Amino acid sequence: MKSSILFVNPSWESEALIRAFIQASYFVIGFGQNSSVSLSSNNYRHIYGNLEDYIHLLGLAKLYDVQAIASDNCDYSLLASEYLSELLNLPCLGRKAAQISNNKSQQRYLAECASITQPKWKSVLSYSDIVDFLHNIAFKAMLKPVDSRGSMGITLLSEHDSPSHIHKALAKALSNSPSKQLLIEEYVDGKLLTIDGFLLNGELILLAIAERVRIGEGKLVTTQIFYRSSLPKNLIDQSYKFLHSVVSSLGYSKGHIHCEALLTDSNKLFLVECSNRGGGVFTSSTINPYVSSLDVNSMYMNEKQCSKVDNISSVVDSVKWTNTNNASLIFPALGIPGQVLFRFDTEKIRNHPDVLAVRLFQKVGRPLSVQADGPSRHCAMVIKNSNQDEIDSIAQYLIEKFTFAQ
Repeated sequence: MKSSILFVNPSWESEALIRAFIQASYFVIGFGQNSSVSLSSNNYRHIYGNLEDYIHLLGLAKLYDVQAIASDNCDYSLLASEYLSELLNLPCLGRKAAQISNNKSQQRYLAECASITQPKWKSVLSYSDIVDFLHNIAFKAMLKPVDSRGSMGITLLSEHDSPSHIHKALAKALSNSPSKQLLIEEYVDGKLLTIDGFLLNGELILLAIAERVRIGEGKLVTTQIFYRSSLPKNLIDQSYKFLHSVVSSLGYSKGHIHCEALLTDSNKLFLVECSNRGGGVFTSSTINPYVSSLDVNSMYMNEKQCSKVDNISSVVDSVKWTNTNNASLIFPALGIPGQVLFRFDTEKIRNHPDVLAVRLFQKVGRPLSVQADGPSRHCAMVIKNSNQDEIDSIAQYLIEKFTFAQ
């Protein structure tokens, strides 16, 4: 009988990791509200359920006598997998680390204790806390939930905003916080970098550094993410040292590290947030393995004791910066908002030699939305290139050739 893995919240984002478990001869039981995994395998079964239903998850883990509990690139499923892993004495990335990943206020506090450079901040309990911060600490600030996904629930505020605008921002943040806990932090202008690493055998490996292009009020909507192999050595060294300091301050010890930081004009890095999980939208299980030329999925399986990485000590000792390939993650518009999307040929786009991965977020036969935040994006494409002009040319060709909206 094959050993079993319970995979919390499986989706198209983590499909490459799920395939890696199956290729390693594991039977994977996926658990979540939706099943967007396009796998036709006798070694995969999906069971529908709520991620908050820990009783159901516990019962499944015992029923299938699972060897490990894994999760996708979501803080909520990370919390479920690591809570239950610790409870059942299974390989665990750290229950406390998962809790810190789910709490931006806790991250801010721990980073502050370690003198990590970050925006000024304050926990928010009331409307008056927001007004006091805007008038006495920072005239522009971001109000955000401590435990939301991506940019959901975040609003840029200023000292000149009306009470009704602040009321709306407060309600928006509360609506997107499972714990109903909020924080406000100083708005820092700069380039938003994603610094991804992996803690293998207790040592930090720097997998990838990416620069984000953002639009909208408060620059909350990411339109392009560039992974370049020809980064300046001083930026690589600075990013590694920064990430190492952040990881140490937060107490992370195993697995994926997904960190966001702002690089200011004075070349200072400011911490935005850092999670003990991989990045979403193909990042951890598809982009980072391609960019770094490392088998990152096997590295994760190694930490869950489901696979053995060959020459693990030599990987840890010799690799600090492993970016060898260029790539970009883009979110192009498929037409004008309100136009109906009639065609999107996923397979033909995916099979193009310049494409690593693709995902349609809108529905064929429905009007296209205004791309105002993450959930309203039209699609995602991973291109094997980081040159702006060439990316634009490839995306235009793919959209004109394989999609149609009017």
